Amino acid sequence: MARKKQYTVVGQFPSSTEAGKTYVVKEDEKGQLSCSCPAWIFKKPSTGRTCPHVEDVLGQRVQRDMRSSLRQLDGGSLGDIFSRLEGG
Repeated sequence: MARKKQYTVVGQFPSSTEAGKTYVVKEDEKGQLSCSCPAWIFKKPSTGRTCPHVEDVLGQRVQRDMRSSLRQLDGGSLGDIFSRLEGG
């Protein structure tokens, strides 16, 4: 018997055209995102399925990862960081 996919809600976005409607972005256990909006549902997977809501979630992740990387550097000015990278 096939195991049912597990999803985690990673974003919720109010519709810009339908009052009270919310689109939900979910992530499966493999890290793939999906959305409940028409742009996602009716786009063929072979064309690189995406939508503005999935793009927003991905953009938020990139920003979060960049902030995390910068915090890890936490070593002073850019000059100090470049100096350390150059071995100086």
